[in-house]
Amino acid sequence: MIDTNKGNKNSIWQSFGLLFVLSIVISALLFFLFWYFLGTIRVKTINVDNIRQYSQDMLSVAGSIFTVIGYFLTIFQLWKLRTEQETVAKTKAEIEQEIFKITTFRYIDKARNILQDLFGIIEKEDSFDKKVLSGYIDKLHIVNNILTEIDANKHAIDGSVVCKNCQELINSCITSFSNVIKERTIEEIDKITHKKDINSIIQELIRVNSQIRN
Repeated sequence: MIDTNKGNKNSIWQSFGLLFVLSIVISALLFFLFWYFLGTIRVKTINVDNIRQYSQDMLSVAGSIFTVIGYFLTIFQLWKLRTEQETVAKTKAEIEQEIFKITTFRYIDKARNILQDLFGIIEKEDSFDKKVLSGYIDKLHIVNNILTEIDANKHAIDGSVVCKNCQELINSCITSFSNVIKERTIEEIDKITHKKDINSIIQELIRVNSQIRN
């Protein structure tokens, strides 16, 4: 498996190493300048007390400088880690969005094909009965399930939905066919109205597809 973060890790360590070396060089320079101009004791006469005090001051200055460097290195590491996490999160979101687009286009095409097929069946149908209308309802439920899956995926990405209007139109069609069966008015079914309702869903799917593409 390819480690996609390898380049980022190498870049971080290279930057860290460069900063560390640069800090050592700067520290040495600062230490020399600090001690030369601001040193509390200059060893002009060699004796034990002067050497001891000189050593203590030197270690104190060096410790202070390296403490400051440690703070800077810690801040640098935290900044790089946060930057890397933000980059990873952004890349992950972009990948999820692209996957959502690809799968959604396929789902919408499938749903639209089912509806166009249903539109053609209704147009050619000469006689209707409970079995025929139940078949229509089954097809609409399949489309509704597809759109529910799309909205679930979209909600998982950013908390929004894109097929609410489509589902409302489909549920309206399902209710309409169900009422025809329930009220036993099959012989009075209005093909034009039902075809118009289904075509409205198809047009809404086209709109959703365009919205997702953009």
